[in-house]
Amino acid sequence: MDRPRMTNLLFGLAFILAGTWVWFETRGFPTLRDGHPGPALFPGLLAIALATCGVALLLHAVVQPARLVAEFRTFSLQGHGLLRVLLVVLLGLLYPLFHRQIGFVPSSAALIFGVTVLLRAKWWLAAVVTVASTWGIYLAFTRLLGVPL
Repeated sequence: MDRPRMTNLLFGLAFILAGTWVWFETRGFPTLRDGHPGPALFPGLLAIALATCGVALLLHAVVQPARLVAEFRTFSLQGHGLLRVLLVVLLGLLYPLFHRQIGFVPSSAALIFGVTVLLRAKWWLAAVVTVASTWGIYLAFTRLLGVPL
């Protein structure tokens, strides 16, 4: 077995084990009244994310490792690629500065639209992703988590 494949396999298993461990450790956290999410919500979501990433790494190790390694070796951040990465980072850094002045929804929409355009999405697809993501994030925070915006 080649080294990248073995690395993905081992890290995939490690992420799945870490996610499972966090999940079981947070199950004993207290719950709040009236169905409000308690302190176990975010660690539980992180546990699910860890396990999901582990499964993805396992799949990459098993399914097409040679193609994945070849694509990784040809990847470079020269020219416009490096500029796009820097602009995405800049958008992420500007978000906390402007979300209080212009509001959560417009600043989130601007960030999502900017990132999708920088990642070379078509403008109409970027607009659809922006509207759907902003709406979903807004509903998750206001309705599900009860955070006032």
